[in-house]
Amino acid sequence: NTNELMKITGNGARDSATVTMKIFNSEGIKINELNITAKNNGEFLTIWQIPAELEIGEYEITADDGASNTSIKFTIS
Repeated sequence: NTNELMKITGNGARDSATVTMKIFNSEGIKINELNITAKNNGEFLTIWQIPAELEIGEYEITADDGASNTSIKFTIS
């Protein structure tokens, strides 16, 4: 839901690499970008507050450490 906090976690990033996370709406428009540093074991974690103005629907988060990337979809209701 909007205004809630979302915990975003992952692993497998290059040790201590900067992980760039981009959040896109269902039309592929980037709505936010977060840059965090992975731990020396490749794990990463951040908290994102879902903006109040986001519309209900499906969104996608991509995570890229400069060598590999992945994505996952989520729904705001």
